[in-house]
Amino acid sequence: MNFHHLAYWQDKALSLAIETRLFINGEYSAAAENETFETVDPVTQAPLANIARGKSADIDRAVSAARSVFERG
Repeated sequence: MNFHHLAYWQDKALSLAIETRLFINGEYSAAAENETFETVDPVTQAPLANIARGKSADIDRAVSAARSVFERG
C-alpha cells in the first residue's frame, strides 16, 4: 500500500459505503417511519445515498437514550 499514490485513494473511494441509518443508543437503525431522503453530490448533482429521515419518534427515542445514559453518569 502506498498512501501517496492517487490510485490507492481512488480504489478506496470505490469501496466506500455510506451508512444511511440513524445512530441511536449505540446502534444503527432505520427511521421509525422507514422514510428516507436522497442526498446528492453538490458538484455533479449525482445521487450519493438515500439517508434515513428521522422524525419526532426517532428524536424522542434518541433523547430518551441520551438522557438515560446521562443520568447513569
